[in-house]
Amino acid sequence: MHPEPDRCTAPFARLLGESAVRKTDGGLIVALGSTPLFVFDAKAAAAWSAGLVRPSADQNGSTFGFTIEVASLDRLRAHLAAEGVTTKESEGRILAPPSAACGAVIAFVRQPDSLAAPRPAIRPPTKHSAILPPDM
Repeated sequence: MHPEPDRCTAPFARLLGESAVRKTDGGLIVALGSTPLFVFDAKAAAAWSAGLVRPSADQNGSTFGFTIEVASLDRLRAHLAAEGVTTKESEGRILAPPSAACGAVIAFVRQPDSLAAPRPAIRPPTKHSAILPPDM
């Protein structure tokens, strides 16, 4: 969280290239490979976290949350409930509150189908075999 996210544009562009930085309502989205870094003002941070983030007096660079992709939101929901973690759901995400995540909000989202699909096992090669997919 930053009181003036636009001030972070130039430093991130210098570090990661201009194409990695995109302006959005209330802040910036910085591409870090396949993981976005959100630099939001207090209002945008509160909206992203479905109200779980309450801005402090010191917003200069404070971390408020991040996203993790999971294969199944249903299994995650069951696991968190079994562990006694109170969550909030918003926009297809399961949000773990700061009290459960060392002061940050964790937004769990479902992985894209291409990443969640099981991958076929590969048999290890032997001295006299070639490596072939298991269905061949």
